[in-house]
Amino acid sequence: MEYPKLRYVDAFPVDAERGKMIGLRDPSGISQHIILLSPDVFYLLQFFDGRHSVLDLRQKYVETFGKLLYDEQLKQILTNLDSHLFLENDHFANQLQTIEQEFRDAPVRPAAHAGTSYESDPAALREQITSFFTADGGPGLPGEATGRCPKALVAPHIDIRAGGACYAHAYKALAESEAVDCFVILGTGHSGLRHLYSTIAKDFDTPLGLAKCDDTFVTLLHKNYPNLMNCEVLPHKSEHVIEFQLVFLQHLLAGRGDFTFVPLLCSFSYQMLTNPSFAREKTIVEEFSAALRKTIAQCGKKVCLVASVDFCHVGPRYGDEKSPDDLFMSMVQRFDGELIKNIENLDPGAFCETVAHQQDRYRVCGFSSLYTMLNAITAEHGELLDYSKALVDSNQSTVTFASMAIY
Repeated sequence: MEYPKLRYVDAFPVDAERGKMIGLRDPSGISQHIILLSPDVFYLLQFFDGRHSVLDLRQKYVETFGKLLYDEQLKQILTNLDSHLFLENDHFANQLQTIEQEFRDAPVRPAAHAGTSYESDPAALREQITSFFTADGGPGLPGEATGRCPKALVAPHIDIRAGGACYAHAYKALAESEAVDCFVILGTGHSGLRHLYSTIAKDFDTPLGLAKCDDTFVTLLHKNYPNLMNCEVLPHKSEHVIEFQLVFLQHLLAGRGDFTFVPLLCSFSYQMLTNPSFAREKTIVEEFSAALRKTIAQCGKKVCLVASVDFCHVGPRYGDEKSPDDLFMSMVQRFDGELIKNIENLDPGAFCETVAHQQDRYRVCGFSSLYTMLNAITAEHGELLDYSKALVDSNQSTVTFASMAIY
């Protein structure tokens, strides 16, 4: 506590009774709390780097704001951050070890977002998902399963309530195709991953029942890529990107035979593929993608990859100074069009180059999952099924997303 160090957290603006505040939340879900800070305290957090002492922090405060930050005030700030597990210290390390062991020992991964992002009652959930197919912008209810099965799907991972109709386009294509044995779900690891990829051999529980993890596939993938044994598992505890796809799969494939799935989280940026300083990370991506492709070929099952991704994130909520206007959103749409064309052409190099050319100006959330999918798949072409967007706050902050099928 003498040299406090802040963990990696998300910050976002909040209009509170006391005026403008800054909210902090833990994207890893290790801490379930959100705490509000005044702008002056938030400013001070940049010095919570483990190198500045509490005396340094008080001095920085005086230099910037021209008034004292008393010992008792700073102690209260530190206690608040520490008690909510926002500081990297022994207290956090001990709590993390306990939480991680409890998760490893749990027989299944319980639903983390039922009752918030989607209905928790099974009947209500089925009705909710069905409504997305028949809603404005939806694809209509699925017909007979007569088409060939896609090698991969691209589906959103935005809150189901905001993007449900777009999800429905991807899953209508799946429901109208031949049966699939195993779905490998490549989801964005929002909290970051030291080893870029993570999987767990654990069944997932949802209101629609138990979704069975394909333990055999996971074991074979570990054999083909042994470094995966060292991955972090705790991000799976609260990450929504796998769970959202499973409730659609369970609803649509009920009565069509059992299916299994593999939960895979991916987390890396375009810089790790283009900057020589990240040679280690680039090698990991290449070797893992090759191992995944090899595992799909060896497993003896009909496999469909599912990229659980969103595209651009723009507006004040995501760091832009101004709300996006029509001109800006037309640029976003043009950029998304290029990405979608790269995916349709199954061209990972062009996909990466498109993002790198803009220096990820539009914050493509699904970059790592899409790039891995494009490198691991053996297919002929992709097809855009739907493209949409959602406003996420009163400042017109916007997320774009799409559904695609790859054959």
